[in-house]
This record gives sequence, structure tokens and C-alpha cells, in this order.
Amino acid sequence: MIRGIRKKLSLFLIVSLMTASMIGCSSSTSEGDKEGKKNDMLVIATANDIGDLNAHGYSPMYGQNFLYEGLTTFEEGEVKPALAEKWDVSEDGKEYTFYLRKNVKFTDGSQLNAKVVKKNFDAFLKNKDAHSFLESVNLMESVEVVDDHTVKIKYKESYYPVLQELALSRPVRIMAEASFPDDGDTSEKIKEPIGTGMWKLKEHKAGEYAILERNEDYWGEKPKFKEVKMVVTPDGDTAVNALKAGEVNMIFDVESRLSPDAFNELKSSGFKTQVSQPLSTVSLIVNATDGATKDLKVRKALQHGVDKEVISEHVFYGLQEPADTLFDKNVPYCDINLAKYEYDLEEAGKMLDEAGWKLEEGKEYRSKDGKELELGFYYDGDNVIYKSLGEVLQSEYKKMGVKINLESQERQALIDKTKSGDFDITITETWGDPYDPHTLVASMKNEGYADYQAQKGLPMKKELDEKIGKVIVENDEKIRQDLYTDILTTLHDQAVYLPISKTTRLVACDKDLEGIKFNTLYYIPIEEVTRESK
Repeated sequence: MIRGIRKKLSLFLIVSLMTASMIGCSSSTSEGDKEGKKNDMLVIATANDIGDLNAHGYSPMYGQNFLYEGLTTFEEGEVKPALAEKWDVSEDGKEYTFYLRKNVKFTDGSQLNAKVVKKNFDAFLKNKDAHSFLESVNLMESVEVVDDHTVKIKYKESYYPVLQELALSRPVRIMAEASFPDDGDTSEKIKEPIGTGMWKLKEHKAGEYAILERNEDYWGEKPKFKEVKMVVTPDGDTAVNALKAGEVNMIFDVESRLSPDAFNELKSSGFKTQVSQPLSTVSLIVNATDGATKDLKVRKALQHGVDKEVISEHVFYGLQEPADTLFDKNVPYCDINLAKYEYDLEEAGKMLDEAGWKLEEGKEYRSKDGKELELGFYYDGDNVIYKSLGEVLQSEYKKMGVKINLESQERQALIDKTKSGDFDITITETWGDPYDPHTLVASMKNEGYADYQAQKGLPMKKELDEKIGKVIVENDEKIRQDLYTDILTTLHDQAVYLPISKTTRLVACDKDLEGIKFNTLYYIPIEEVTRESK
């Protein structure tokens, strides 16, 4: 009996030791798993679905940046090598020879080579009209394969921003051979999104989310997180609530809509927040072609009637500084002396009087020939910040007898109205690096843009377009600077643009995330984002 008890005790001790050992191992593994899983997935709120991820199309830029790369990239204010490790430029500036990195793989395992680069360029050149806002595409003449890892691109004219525009998110990114439809035409659709970038598509439920996984064969430095999930949250309130509930880890104000008041609320609630340096300029476009704003005196009166300090404080909560010029002085060729339009209601009233718009006793708004001075402010109805801006403008302009009607529009409807010139005032934003000033200025000659429609009524529009045509192909730095000075001074003096503020981007996220940075206006640079070790 004693022997039986001893046998049971021995068995009990063995089981106990084994259990303790297993518990110890389990505890150790859990800690290791916890450490290992801290960078498993980053969840980001985004207002827009990732789209079809066609490298040559116009789905949201953040997805194209995640999956695809170009020959060059633009970081920290300068062009840097990407899929091309170096390049040569001919003396006349019309030929660029690119030397591709070797041993770069697409995420399907196929190799990057000159043949597939040419196939990509040939594909978007077939659809050149869709990309005509890019002068480098308009001027591109041919793409030649020199050898397996060398490509030569020829241009009709020299164009100084070629390397910058080759860094753009679209349409000059490179897809794998397997992405192309059988007929090679990528203008409508592709078979599947396959790039050389840091991420590859793992799962996509249209209108809900997309999951991207890290490209373990990436040629450069890999992201810290293994996966990133982009959750579609159409409005800012939804995104903020999702962050508070722990359903997302980050709101990055590029494809999401993070209002300044929500940003400050999250900051006070203990979330980590960051503000970028100024990346572009928010301006009003005032139609100089039709209606009351065709009169220069009216346009100048509008310039003097805006208190930008009030807008900075009450619309942007101090997160965006007032702007006085279309492009900031730190933008190349834009450091020129332009007279500031001071806030001066008396001067504004005098100009409106001279234009024939009188404020009769007992009336709220000015009139001329029996017609009230009323202007429509057209804006994207999904953008609560622009709605707030319109409300401030409405209040400010009422002081000088100008009636502002807020015209909320669906995005496509707004695009259609501005393309046709059917607006009084609308809102715009310069394009930032690597577009400014050349790409935006070049687009001013394009009838499909609000800029052209607003400017076409200017008496010097023909001469202005001629100067724009010259500046983008001019090789002489002094002549180029003189042309930019003339163009920007004319637009400023003609009061076509009413600069409002210097654009910043906002981020709110879990307090243990670090490595957040800002690059260009449309990029979500999360490759260095990681969780702090406890």
C-alpha cells in the first residue's frame, strides 16, 4: 500500500514538474510572441478605397506608392535613385539614359529588366491624352532598350523637371509583365497588381478594407510592420471613433479627413499627434472670365476683404499659417517680391464702389443695375474644413456687402463644373513636391482645369500661355527665373488666386507608435513606423 502511495506521489511529482515546465515554456513563448507580434499589423483609417491599383491609372496615390516604384524617387526635397541606380543626360537635355538596379524582383518573382520598363512606358504613352497634365509625357518621344539593364528615353524638347516627374506616383510607375492584359493596353484595367515596392496586396474587399503584406524580397530597407490594413472610413467622425475604439491605429491626413478640432481633441485625449511642415498652399480660384469677378477691381476687393488670421485661428485652429502668395517662397523660382494684399475693408469698399457696386442705405448687400452682388463658393461637400472656410468667407464678405452662397458639390460634379468654368469662386491646393511649380504652371494651359477656365478671360492670357510654354523647356536658369517671375507676378497682380493658408498634414495615432515622418503631400510614409518597446 505504501509502495502504491509512493508510486502515486512520484507520478504526481512528475506530472507537476511537467506542468510547471509547460507553464514556464508557455509563459516564455507568450512574452516572445507578444514581442514578435507588436509589429504584426498596422491599421490605418482611409477615406477612400485603395482602388484597382493600376500603376498607370488614377486610383488613390497611397496604394500606388505602396506597391510600385519609378525610375527615380523624390525625398527630402530632392530627386534620388529608385529602380534606376544612376542616369546620364545628353548635352542638349533631350536624352536620358537610365541604368537599372540589378537583381530587383517583382513580387511574383520575375526580374526587373529594361524590356519590362519599356513595356510600361509604351503602355501609358498609348494613352497619352489621359496624362496630358504632365509635360514630360507630352514631350516624351520614344523609349529604347539599350541592354538588359539600360533604358534610353528621348524627348522632343529638353524639359528640366524630367527626373522629378519620373518620381511621381502615377502614371510612370513600373508593373510586372504579368500585370498586363493580353492586348497590353492598361488604360482600362490590369490583370493583377504586381510591383517591386515595399508592399504587396494580400487581400482586398472593395469599399471596406485592403491588407498589404511586407515584400520580403524588397531590394531596399524593408518596413518595420509585417502587414498594413487600410480600413475605409468615409468621414472624419467615423475615423476618429474607430481610433478611440482601438479599431484603427492611425489616422494619416492624406486620404483620411482629420479636421483640426478632431486633431486637437485626440491630442488632449492622450493620442500621439504630429503636424507636418508646410507642404503646399490652399487658395481660392476667382473666375476672371465670367460674372462680377471678371472685373479686376472686384477681384482685388475680394483679396482685401479676407482676414487670413481669423481663418488660420478659427478654421485651421492655428495648424496652418496664413499664406500671401500662390506658391511659398521656398518653392524653386518662387522667391520673388510680390506686394501683399493687406486686410483692409475700407480699401475693399472703395474698389467695389469704383466698380459700380454700391451699398444702398438699409441694404445688406451691394447692387449694380438692380442686381445684388452675390457669388457662389463651390466646394467638395465631403470636406468639412472647406465648408467651415466657406462659412468664414460668407461672414467676412458680408461686412463689405458681398453675398456668398455656399454651393456644396459631390466631387465629380465639382470637377465637371470647374472644367467648364461654371463657377465664381472655388478652392484649390498647389500640388507640392515634386510637382511645384512646373507641373501646376504647365497645367494652366490645359482647358480641362479650373486654372485655365478662370484665367482665359484675362486680356494677357495668350501671352501668359506663351511664357508658360517657354519656361518649362528653358535651359538657361536666368531666363527661366525671369519667365517664372513674369508669370507669377501677372497672376498675382490680376488677383486670380487668393492665397489662404500653408497646407500641413496631420497624424493622430496610438501613443506607442514611433518613426512617423512626412514626405510629399500625397504619400503615407509608414515604412519606419514601429511600436515602442515596453
